[in-house]
Amino acid sequence: MVNQAHLPIALLQLLDVSLLIAQALLLNYTLIRHNIFPRTTYLPAFFYISYMSMFGEWAAADLQTIGELFIVLSFFNLAELTAVQRTRQSVFFTSLFLSIGTLFYFPTAYFIIVLAIGLLINTFALADIILLICGLVLPYYFTGIYYFYQDQLPQYLESLYRLFVYQDLRRFDLDLYQIIGISYMLLLSLLGFLILRSDREFKIVQQRYLGGLMFLYLVILMVASPIASGSKLGFAQLACLPCALFTAKLFESQLPGWLKDCLYAILLLGILFMQLYYFKRI
Repeated sequence: MVNQAHLPIALLQLLDVSLLIAQALLLNYTLIRHNIFPRTTYLPAFFYISYMSMFGEWAAADLQTIGELFIVLSFFNLAELTAVQRTRQSVFFTSLFLSIGTLFYFPTAYFIIVLAIGLLINTFALADIILLICGLVLPYYFTGIYYFYQDQLPQYLESLYRLFVYQDLRRFDLDLYQIIGISYMLLLSLLGFLILRSDREFKIVQQRYLGGLMFLYLVILMVASPIASGSKLGFAQLACLPCALFTAKLFESQLPGWLKDCLYAILLLGILFMQLYYFKRI
């Protein structure tokens, strides 16, 4: 595990920004490669960075950014599984990446549901399910071996127990402005998904498959948010990936230019306001 207290704040922030840019570019490449966006565009990367920077708490360097990186990697591998000849190795590494991400930020485990459903819809195979489980368990197994040789296995098992048992379910750290910001992000995403469904290119199996899985992931996060332990604001950051996809589709559509300008102006002013609001409180 990385101890953030042992690293300078400036270095942490630099690493956080570098990881964020890498995630945005990989997401952008994945969506274009698999025909979610038929033309070259950087809108998905732009909106991903914008959403990840919407709140000061999200922009601050933390291990959650590393967890998000492994979600993007898992999404890339999941998309590759449907585009090329699927191999057992690809299935294993897809689940392995996601499991490593949960070591940094455990709520990324909700993407496991999307991964499992994606594999089942594509082609059901018992071997794939076994590989999925092995990939998910392996990082925790080797971490347990490390703590065993450090004579700290009971502490490790206790930490796992705290992860899998929900705590502080009544903790609600969202204020009115943050609720409005997240609601606007979800509204843009819903509009983008409706436009994606109405697009004639949505009939392409690959696009329908990936777009549907991302919308499912967004729904899972919304349903799970009331029972998620820890910070609700931090948990909401997981929605940035699907929201960036659908928002980019919204602004790439044939909507009137003045309407897109208004929607973007509201989003930009909201981000600026939330940043100023964050610095005022700290």
